[in-house]
Amino acid sequence: MSSPNVPPYTPPPSVGHEIGVMFGFMGAMALAMIVYLAMWKMYQKKGEAKEQARKEALAAKGIGLGMEKKGAPVAGVSEKGY
Repeated sequence: MSSPNVPPYTPPPSVGHEIGVMFGFMGAMALAMIVYLAMWKMYQKKGEAKEQARKEALAAKGIGLGMEKKGAPVAGVSEKGY
């Protein structure tokens, strides 16, 4: 019994097209994640360089904890490390 107002069932034109759209979207999201990751790493590297420069400037002024130069003895620690 079909009603005159309801159109008959029409199958999708191409399941391959739907799968292509799905994989295209997943590829676009993977590309977006890779670009975001690259930008994030560049930003983190830049921030770490700034932080290291700030720490070195403070250590040069004699401000800061644990910023002794490499090879210099640490106050309160013997040569053996204990």
